[in-house]
Formats: sequence, structure tokens, C-alpha cells
Amino acid sequence: MRPPWIGLAKVVVGLGLGLVLAELLFAYRDDGAFAHVNFYEPDAQLGVRLRPHARMRIAFGGNPASEIATNARGFRGREWPEPQPQDLLLLGDSQVFGLGVGDQATVGAQLERAFAGKVHVLNAGVPTYGPREYEVLLERLLPERKPDHVVVVLNLANDLFELERSNRQRHAVWDGWAVRKETAPASTRPFPFRHWFMSQSHLVHALRRLLHDVDTQPDLPSEGGYQALVASAAKGERGQPAGDEPLHAATERNELSRKLTALEGTIARLFIAGVRSDARYRKAVRGLGYAGDPRDILSNEHAEEARPINETAFQLVYASLALADNDQLLRALAERTPRGELLHALDERRALRARLALQSDTLEAAGRSPSALEDYLLRVARLCDRASARLTVVALPLDVQVSSTEWKKYGESPIDLTPTHALGRDLVLRAQAVGARGLDATATLAAAEPGAFLLRDLHMSAKGHAALARFLHAELTSGSNVTDARPPLGRSLLPARDEWLAVRTQPAPELEARGCELKQVREWLRLICRREQRTAPPALVLLAGGHGDAFVEVEPYDSTRLVFPLLEGEVLHARLSWPDLTSELSVSLDADGKARSALSADAKGEKGKGVEPVSLLAESDVGGGYIDARCVRRVGFQHAASCMLGSASAERARRPAHRTW
Repeated sequence: MRPPWIGLAKVVVGLGLGLVLAELLFAYRDDGAFAHVNFYEPDAQLGVRLRPHARMRIAFGGNPASEIATNARGFRGREWPEPQPQDLLLLGDSQVFGLGVGDQATVGAQLERAFAGKVHVLNAGVPTYGPREYEVLLERLLPERKPDHVVVVLNLANDLFELERSNRQRHAVWDGWAVRKETAPASTRPFPFRHWFMSQSHLVHALRRLLHDVDTQPDLPSEGGYQALVASAAKGERGQPAGDEPLHAATERNELSRKLTALEGTIARLFIAGVRSDARYRKAVRGLGYAGDPRDILSNEHAEEARPINETAFQLVYASLALADNDQLLRALAERTPRGELLHALDERRALRARLALQSDTLEAAGRSPSALEDYLLRVARLCDRASARLTVVALPLDVQVSSTEWKKYGESPIDLTPTHALGRDLVLRAQAVGARGLDATATLAAAEPGAFLLRDLHMSAKGHAALARFLHAELTSGSNVTDARPPLGRSLLPARDEWLAVRTQPAPELEARGCELKQVREWLRLICRREQRTAPPALVLLAGGHGDAFVEVEPYDSTRLVFPLLEGEVLHARLSWPDLTSELSVSLDADGKARSALSADAKGEKGKGVEPVSLLAESDVGGGYIDARCVRRVGFQHAASCMLGSASAERARRPAHRTW
């Protein structure tokens, strides 16, 4: 009689062989590919990271499968060579990483080939990452690699919504997959080989898809929205009056700014109410997200993005409403709506901006309010400046922004996204304002259509990556898009008069006791010492600091002014001489980037010795503007108007030629 365990063993073996066969069949059906990256690891600072030396096949949206692999650093492509002087560091999300294309077809690989081996392009693009993570990677990689150039690609599909939302708040790792934070389970049940079964098995993946509805995606707060982009960085009042501004003028300016901010919210509400009556603008129906929802893992239609394309388009439209570029487009819509509320609001906004412009050339009057984007770009520029790396910021558009024909692949009716083109232009201008090169890739990708993007997905195809690589190579080697008035990397333009008026005086009792005040706008500081009674204002000698961009304004019967830049870790030293006292001033930045000053007294009556460097001199015209004395000496006093600081002539006199490869 045959032992019973033999029959049981045959059943087990048969079941095992059947499962292996089923696994092979499903792997064959899927071409060995999954729709999402399945080798993420948790990272305490970045939320997630890619596992080093990992490899997989990926396919989504009906596109052909492609191979993706990581190097020892957990980044896409080949191993990074030893640091070289000509290195270029490329940062971005899944677009830069190259989801949907092979290792050699990514923008990084194609850009390196365009440089013919003279430049190593380090692709540090990682799916799920956003602006905060690019900043963290810069802090980690700049000291180590010391690249000559940094290119940050900001994806308009999601990066602008994630400016103040880190990846730790947005994503978590679930069995090797990156899922949105709200859908991750509170805990998982361990069992032998769990990670392989849940992340590598095509059979298990097929069974999970059978058990779960993956046709809709949950609407979750972690994705962010247009509010993150239009939120002003300056809360409440715009500042207290400066010594040279009447109280009533500052009060009026603050009130106008407050009204303008409130009005922008009204315009957005009226616009949204108007377009919601149009079926093309209606929000897609979404399922309710919950902990343990696996749809981020199982959906085969899209790669790493979750929000439907029309909802992403809406968010971009809303975010662009406050920009002055879109005033005429909004008016055209307002004139088609049955009620006149939106048109009235637009008229009121135009009047408020005109009144602000009469007071000063403010950001609000120009339709570009201070924002989280401006703060972010300035931080990134400073990181690059400290590492002596040149910075380029690229605005990468949504596929349906590039061409309306892209709507067909989603089965959606086209939506007019003309207003959103202002977002790319705005990003370019803000990048240039902090001393970086700003580029908009919209026209380049439009020229590569049709075929610049994948099927039923917003990621670039190999053709789109090639077009972007050629565009970057041409820009980086030609030096175009750099204006004569471009400030150094990591630095911003000299603050205008209204910017000084809009900030409070820094607390400095020692300076105040001598009739002086210190103000700070970004990295720029301004010291003003006014005459006391019949005593002339102090003489001022700059001893150290200023980057060659500090300058002194002397009005013999009014005040002495020192305007200078100050970066982290630096100290500026100057000597102030009154008839009865000579003191040395030192100014530095604390951990929060705020100015700290100290005034030490020398021997009474000692004037001090020192010569103001010629390169630091500047003069003030009658209207209070800044004139660069170096430029005046070159072009002559008859052309002094062209030597206003920030003008083309003045900047040519001050800056070396822009370097190119």
C-alpha cells in the first residue's frame, strides 16, 4: 500500500508546477513588465529613494515595454565617473528619469552624447520627487561632485503644486512600490518571500487587479493644488513705512495690496463658477481614497502621476489667473458669461494695479506677487552660487499644453490652455530674477510633435527626450537667453525703492542710537545713517565684504547709505566716522538668514584709515536711483542715464562675459 504522503506530495508538486506555469504565462502576457517602478526604498529625508543596482521592465498606457536600471547611487543609467570639472548635474522627477524610454533614450543620456563625451551628464531625476527633493539632492551632491552646471527641470504637471509639500508628506513605500501617503496601509502582515510575491510576481499582480477596482483614482490632498502656486509669500501688511515714506503713503499701499489679494480670490472663484457650466471643465469623478488602497500600484493606464489629465489642466488654469498676461483672456471669457461680476472684478483689479504702479513699480502691479516659487528659486540659486555652479531652470509643460491634439489619446475634449502658457513665461522671468538662466521647453516640444509624448500618458517619448536634449545643448553652448543685466548665479537683482519701503527695519539698538537703520531684502542689505540735528551724516569706509557689488551713496546734508549683498557664512566690515566717534560695523546672517549687526567703538575722535575701493563706488541721481560710477567713467557723464544700476550699459561695465562650453 502506497503511503498517503506520496499522494499529498504529488498534489503539492502539481500545485507548485501549476503556479510556476501560471506565473510564466502572466509574465509572458505582460512582456515581463509592470506599470510602476517596483524597487523603491524608504528614505527619512526624501520620503523614498530608488534601490541601487536594480533593474526591471516597465510598460503603461499601451506603450512598448522598456528597461530601466539604476547604478550604485540609485540613479538612472550608468555608473557615475569620478568628479570632473565639466560635470553637469540634471535634476527632475519621472520626466527627467525617463519613465517609458530606455536608459540610452533619456534626456540625460542624449545630452551627454550631444557633448561628444566632453561633459558628464549626471541624471539625478527620480520619480515622485519634487522641488523640495531637488533642493535636498543639491545639498548632498554639490559639495561632492562640484559640477560646473546644474539644470533643474520643473515639471508643470505637478512640481509647482509641490513647492511647499515634501515627498515625505506625499509618498510612502509599500512592498517596493511608491504610493501616495494616504493610501499606504498602517501595517503589513509579514510572511516568507513577501517582498518578491507582492512586487515581482505577475500572477499575484493579476489577482490583485481582479480583486480591486482600478478604473478610478482617489482624490487626495497630498497631490496639492493651484493654491500652493499663487499663495503669496508675504502675509498680511506689506511692511511699515520707512523713514523717507510718509505714514499715510505706507498705509494706502498696504490697503491697496490687501484689496488686490482679496480680489484675486474673487476672480478665481468667479472664473471657476463660470467654466464649471461647461462639460469640458467639469472635474473628473474620482473614488474615495483610504489606507490600504492599492490603485497606485495596480493601475496600468498611467505611470507615476495620479490626477486625471483634465483635473491637472484645471489646476494649471486656476494657477495662471493672477498673472497680468492673462487679463485679456479672462475678459473674453467674462464677456461671454451672462452675469457681469467677473468683468466688474477684472476692471477693479486693473484699477488697483494702476494705483499701485503710480506709487511704485511693485511686483503686485506687474501681476507677479511674491510667492513660494520665488523663495524656492532663490534658495536653489544660492546653493549653486556657493558651489560655483551655473544654474539653469527649465519649465517643462504638460503634453496637452504643447498640443491640443494630445487630448485625443485621453478620450477627452480639448480645453483651451492658452492662459497656462503664462506660467512657463513667469517661471523663466523669476529664474532670471535670481540670477539663473530660465528656459521654457514648450516651443521645442511643440516642434517635435506629433510623437513627443507617450500614448495615453503625459511622459515624453524618446523623440521628446531627444528634442529637449538638443534644445538644452544649443542653449548651454551658445550662451543665449542671458541678458546683459543678468546678476551672478545665486543672486537677485538690486531691490527697487518700493521693496525697501515694504520691509521693516532690522532691530539694532546700537545703530538706532546713532541715527542709523538696517533693512534686508533677500540677500541685499541697506544701511542708512541720517544727520543728527546740525551734525553731518557719518563718513563711511567699506573694509571687507560686498562681493564687489556694494556701493556707498553720500548726500552731504541728509544721509550716508551703504547697500551691499551678504550671503550665508559671510561678514561685512565697515567703518563709520562721526565728528565725535569712529566705530567699526560688522554685519552677518543668523541661522534663519536674518541680519545681525554689531557696532564697536574705537578711540574718541579717531577717524580711522581706509580707502573705499573704486570698484565699490556708486552715485545716486536726483530721483534716488543708483548710478554705477564705473559705467559713467566708461561711457561719459552725458550718457549717465544708461548707467543706472541694472541697465545694460552698467552691467556690461560690471560683469565678465558669460561662460559657455
